[in-house]
Amino acid sequence: MGINLGKAGAAMLYGAMRAKTSNLIAPYTSKLPLGNIGDEVGMIITSMLSKKYLFKKAGIARDALNAGQTIELARIGDAAVSGELNLPFLNMGGAATPKVTGTIF
Repeated sequence: MGINLGKAGAAMLYGAMRAKTSNLIAPYTSKLPLGNIGDEVGMIITSMLSKKYLFKKAGIARDALNAGQTIELARIGDAAVSGELNLPFLNMGGAATPKVTGTIF
């Protein structure tokens, strides 16, 4: 068992370009009615479109976008478990849901 250096490098490349890309799409993702996960959804959509139209063949850029989708889905999952989704269409004036502050188990 070892670390796949290609996949690790692709994940690092995604991490290096995430902040700049996120800042570029922030004016658009801030308008999405997705609460605290608008940025993550925007990054997933950007990754999907980039893979489809810009990086059609295998390579480090495509691997970085694949890693990015996994990273963004993990961030959404973390927000869901911690109660930080804050989606407007899920909280329709009802009682507030308790925020999870401890461990699950």
